[in-house]
Amino acid sequence: AELVSLDRYALDNLPELTKLEATNNPKLSYIHRSAFRNVPTLESLMLNNNALNSVYKGTVESLPNLREISIHSNPLRCDCVLHWMGSNQTTIRFMEPLSMFCALPPEYRGQSVKEALAQDPAGEQCLPMISQDTFPTHLSLDLGMTIALDCRAMAEPEPEIYWVTPMGHKVTTETLSDKYRLSGEGTLQISNVQVEDSGRYTCVAQNSEGADTRVATLRINGTLLDGSQALRLYVQQTEASSVLVSWKVSSSVLASNLKWSSATMKIDNPHITYTARVPA
Repeated sequence: AELVSLDRYALDNLPELTKLEATNNPKLSYIHRSAFRNVPTLESLMLNNNALNSVYKGTVESLPNLREISIHSNPLRCDCVLHWMGSNQTTIRFMEPLSMFCALPPEYRGQSVKEALAQDPAGEQCLPMISQDTFPTHLSLDLGMTIALDCRAMAEPEPEIYWVTPMGHKVTTETLSDKYRLSGEGTLQISNVQVEDSGRYTCVAQNSEGADTRVATLRINGTLLDGSQALRLYVQQTEASSVLVSWKVSSSVLASNLKWSSATMKIDNPHITYTARVPA
């Protein structure tokens, strides 16, 4: 397995560690601001030649004895998360600073980090950015498997991460479900996958500045359902105080996994086409 992220407390209780080298990992794109805990003697942190867009100020502040850091040869995002590097807020020495270039935002691409941060008057807040290398885009699964979809994002302030299922249901850390479970760091676990679980799952990272999204597409037993295939909704007629709608569920969706409710009629068979008039 490839190293793609250093999550919360990934390095914990290492009182004698003085140097850490995590270099040349082409998919290492995310380091949690609290990745280190109780690592009091670390002096040298080598993170060059990875896929990192940023390193939080809080990460280096959690290392009280840190003297030098190497983050050159990464596709750095020169915004508020990196502002601490271009200011007088740190005494840490950057190794090979002439090899530290911005990849984002587009207006700073190719510029040195120092020059870009000197030009950028950005404040202490910026948009979330989901780490692409931690994020799966297409997965093929067998029936009954349990899958974990990772979604990691960096921003200031810290973004909230939630997921939206193919049927449009929002899954948060507070969601109570036998099917879905979302960790505090953004990993969505889907248990006992069935054909009707296939489709597009959207991760949303949101803070006060805006949001970033990424989509993971799941195929189960080679089948891919999207919302238009699983459920078809038709507007038959509109009037001043009501609208006439009809709907039908695809025969490939298991009836045992569907629940319908109506204020005006009892619905027993989810695979029958229904028509109902509802208030507009």
